[in-house]
Amino acid sequence: MSQYDAILTERHPHHFTLADTHPLAKELHANIFGESDLTHANCAHVYDISSLTEKPALFRKVIEFLKCRYETMGDTGPTHIIGVESRGYIIGAPLAVALGIPFVTARVTKRFPSSFVPEGDDLKYLPMSRSIRNDSIPPRARVLIVDDFIGTGSTMLAALRLADIVAAQVVEVLTVCDVASLGGIKIIRESDDEMFKETPIFTLIHFKLSPREAEEQLEFVNSYITRSRL
Repeated sequence: MSQYDAILTERHPHHFTLADTHPLAKELHANIFGESDLTHANCAHVYDISSLTEKPALFRKVIEFLKCRYETMGDTGPTHIIGVESRGYIIGAPLAVALGIPFVTARVTKRFPSSFVPEGDDLKYLPMSRSIRNDSIPPRARVLIVDDFIGTGSTMLAALRLADIVAAQVVEVLTVCDVASLGGIKIIRESDDEMFKETPIFTLIHFKLSPREAEEQLEFVNSYITRSRL
């Protein structure tokens, strides 16, 4: 079976992953996110994208697979890629180069001046809020939004709101994995009067945590957000 023969599993409506039997999914599961014992000291590193980027052969396979996936969409495929700061850049930038389309950075709002389009005034100074440079994305552009993984959903929700503000069509949300136990996709679906209920989401692999692991991961994320506001 070729790595480009994408056998997909629909985990939830409009959310697809590679089937666990797909060769690329098997290789990702074998090489990424291998730690199973989360503690406060190491839970931040369990989903570190460097476990992919430090394996150049596997990293190349991922980019080549994704290039093939979006090229086959033809005229319905993305015209722009939005990479979410900061780890969305790692997958998004080389994929944009491979596809020959612009790569647009969605950066932390509070770092940038008024020449950037914010996600929304009420969220301008929250650490999960994002902005893009004015005129980076023309109206009705078809965008692919890229990040490393979906956890609580806050960061991806900010990027989706940005795409809506600039009147872009979201072809798909792309991440390496989602962590089902953190409920991020559910939050995305239910937010903003269910505006993103049917937005296509593609995660290469699907990852589950035990209730204890999920609780510790959420505690770490919440403590990070609290520190970022100080």
